[in-house]
Amino acid sequence: MKAELFLKLALLGLASLAPVSGAETVLSATFTNPNRPGIVRIKAGRNQINVRGVDGNEVRATSTKTASVSPAPAQEGLRVLTPPIGFTLYENNNVVQLDAGTKRGVNESAGSIDITVPRASSVVIMSDFDGDVSISDIAGDVEVRAAMGKVQLERLRGGADIQTNRGGIEASFSEVASRKPLAFSSMMGAVVVRIPATAKALVKLRSQNGQILTDFSEAELAIRTETMTERQAVGIQPKAPLAAERLAAQDRAAADQRAKVNGKLAGRNGDPGGPGGANGSRVIPLNTGPSFTGGHAISGTLNGGGTDIAITTLSGDVTLRKL
Repeated sequence: MKAELFLKLALLGLASLAPVSGAETVLSATFTNPNRPGIVRIKAGRNQINVRGVDGNEVRATSTKTASVSPAPAQEGLRVLTPPIGFTLYENNNVVQLDAGTKRGVNESAGSIDITVPRASSVVIMSDFDGDVSISDIAGDVEVRAAMGKVQLERLRGGADIQTNRGGIEASFSEVASRKPLAFSSMMGAVVVRIPATAKALVKLRSQNGQILTDFSEAELAIRTETMTERQAVGIQPKAPLAAERLAAQDRAAADQRAKVNGKLAGRNGDPGGPGGANGSRVIPLNTGPSFTGGHAISGTLNGGGTDIAITTLSGDVTLRKL
């Protein structure tokens, strides 16, 4: 009898901790300067992330996760150093930060987060565990670092730097902008990139265990096959800076100038606002891709040459297609 009563009480306690079916948390923020493209930085654990560009100046996130809850008070004489866990969103100097429960790690329950952002925004997504990522209708630059999961990009118009360790990549671009490099890398998964038939680009395509495919004609895409050495494998990625990187560099330069006027250097090691760039914004590193020898490597000139496009996978096919 006592054992049965204990079991019932335990189940009742677990039920009180479970999320209410259908419950949603909605958080929003607006950019400080609507006349300047902002940056949206998303940190996620085990979540499916869906980002869509819309008109307006508001960043709005809807999730089944609960809003951030502070941990229980510490024992007398101790203070809590760990941050709250949950679902938080805030804005500072045209950088919106969304933290979707990364502190819970592998024990975190999976969820879905739908985010709408101004179309001109640059989007940076860091997914530490498993979860698919989709981004659509964005004119700014996008960067994705995904541990496990598929990455889907649709109707983009800016630069891109995409990496996933385990999962395929499918990307389509309404236009390929000048001086906006596109880089895609997967350790395990096929990569398919669709661009307008009239796009001008310099392309680098490589796969260790898979085919390299295209529907561009020989007249449109003039190619040559390369012998993959370690030096070539490391050095074929585009070098032009993305917009988010330029914005962060401008912020750092302005903050350094202010620091000189005030007679002191702001931040750590000359980097105002803490690690990662001005006011917490992240300087986007360009994708170096996995380093390997062997396999297949093809470089080419598309419609006379232009924007750098690099597509790499260790295991899977690489496909460059007309939109």
